[in-house]
Amino acid sequence: MAVVTRPASMTAADFIVWAQQQGDRRFELENGEPLELSAEKARHALAKHATARALEDAIDRTGLDCRVFPDGMTVVVNEQTVRLPDAAVQCTPFDLDSTVLAEPIILVEIVSPSSAYRDENHKLAEYFTVPSVMHYLLVDPVGRRVVHFSRTGQPGRLDTRIVTEGTLTLAPPDIEIAVLDLFGDI
Repeated sequence: MAVVTRPASMTAADFIVWAQQQGDRRFELENGEPLELSAEKARHALAKHATARALEDAIDRTGLDCRVFPDGMTVVVNEQTVRLPDAAVQCTPFDLDSTVLAEPIILVEIVSPSSAYRDENHKLAEYFTVPSVMHYLLVDPVGRRVVHFSRTGQPGRLDTRIVTEGTLTLAPPDIEIAVLDLFGDI
C-alpha cells in the first residue's frame, strides 16, 4: 500500500467522498491517512469470489434475511479509519445507494503477503470495535486455512479457531460453511 498525497488528515466522511472521486483506484483510511490498496493477484480474486459464494450459499440454505457483499463495501471503524473488507455479511436493512455497511455481522479478509500483517493485527483490533461485528475470518488461500475470530459475549475476549477442513459454524447468524468451500477450486 502506498500513501497518497492529499490535504491534512482526513475524517471518515471526507475520505468516503474523496475515495469515490478516485476512479478505479481503491483506498482505505488508516489513522486519517489514505492508503492505496495493491493490485490483486488472480489467487486473491478467486478466493474472494469463492468466499463470498460460500457465505451466500450458507445463507440461502437457512433462508435468513442476510446479504453477502463482495469486495467494495466500506466499513467505518471510527472517524479516522475506514476499511474495505474482501467480503461482508449484513443481516439488517441497508440503503441500496450507500457505499457503507452500517451493521456488518461477518467481515472477511483474504490474506496475501502484502496484507497479512495489517489483516492479522490492525484490522483484527479495529473490526471488533464495530459493535455489530460478531465474526472476522482470515482466509489464507496459500496455506488453505481459515482463522476464525468471534465475540464471546465477554468484553475484550474473542474465541479463535484455526481450521483447515470440516465445517465452520457462524452463530449468529446461525450458518454453517464447509471450510474447503471458502477456497473454491484454487
